[in-house]
Amino acid sequence: MTELARAADYVHLCALARDCRLCPRMGACTAVLGEANGPLDARVMFVAEAPGRHGADRTRVPLNGDQAGGNFEDLLGTIGWQRSHVFVTNAVLCNPRDELGRNATPTIDEVRNCADLLAATIDLVEPSLVVTLGAVALRALHAIEAHEIDLGGQVATVVPWGSTYVFPLYHTASRARVHRGRARQVRDFFALKEAVDLGTGRLRQARGATRPRLRAGPFDPTKMQQVLLYLLQRLGQASWFRLSKLLYLIDYANLQASGALLTEGFYINQKEGPWATVFGTRTRELLERGLLAGGVAARTLRLAGDAHHLAALLHPDEARTADDVLARYSRLTDAELKSRVYLTRPMKRLLRRERAGELTHNAPVFADDARDCRSA
Repeated sequence: MTELARAADYVHLCALARDCRLCPRMGACTAVLGEANGPLDARVMFVAEAPGRHGADRTRVPLNGDQAGGNFEDLLGTIGWQRSHVFVTNAVLCNPRDELGRNATPTIDEVRNCADLLAATIDLVEPSLVVTLGAVALRALHAIEAHEIDLGGQVATVVPWGSTYVFPLYHTASRARVHRGRARQVRDFFALKEAVDLGTGRLRQARGATRPRLRAGPFDPTKMQQVLLYLLQRLGQASWFRLSKLLYLIDYANLQASGALLTEGFYINQKEGPWATVFGTRTRELLERGLLAGGVAARTLRLAGDAHHLAALLHPDEARTADDVLARYSRLTDAELKSRVYLTRPMKRLLRRERAGELTHNAPVFADDARDCRSA
């Protein structure tokens, strides 16, 4: 991606964050995401909890202006790093407050509401290392792609996560120093400096890191995974492209019928049309669990292991919606399927905006519908 394209995508992402109103108690707040977060080519990204009312909510600079921000800048200085060399953001981009107007810990729903924006920010910056500050930041990463990273057990170590690496640290807020005093945090930051070359992004400890294991015990597939398994049971095999387009058409059909998307997907506009932001994550988890065979290199996916049993979990009404979409579109070529997707109302609306000169890359596909199109 060119610097100009990345900058344009970031401007659009900041606008999406600014216009977001998903969290009721933050309706009057404005998301802290902009030029002050740091350079878009930063090799290290810090993810904290949320803007503080005396800090970033006032200064519009993440981790700045309050005690947590002062501690953060102090720790950066001890290892010779500057804010201008790193990207800093939060798990939740607005300031959560309690009934008395005091800073409050973000709820799970608030973290999930911001997860798509955080995922898009990580994809845009492409850091070599994501440094989480506190447990809430780790929960935010889990909402993007599941992990078993334990803050207490893996603090100040390089841990693989998705296509990048995580370096979990305790938050720099004063309350966190009950668990991790300043002297220990200084040592943690020196471990961070030793773990990554800030200039090149080269990790020095990644080779010896252990990949987190998938959670043990029975597997409870998400609704999107149930739909994907059902589709492959009916089709035998399919490409990632066809699955993503059929998934969109099933969600769109369910939206028309019931007013909600069938899956937990959140769709954004990409080069090849609508894309569910968690589609890749959910599919890779099925591959890692041995429920699918194939992969990106193989171009096609098919069921494996106990997947046939899990495919039967889809509710009969949901299965009928999927069967109707398959009956109408499964025999189309990829080009015809893509054309059919672009004829849906949300995509036609985006195309009109695009022809009017508006940048719609990464724009939410269902944002203009009258209702929130994420299923509960």
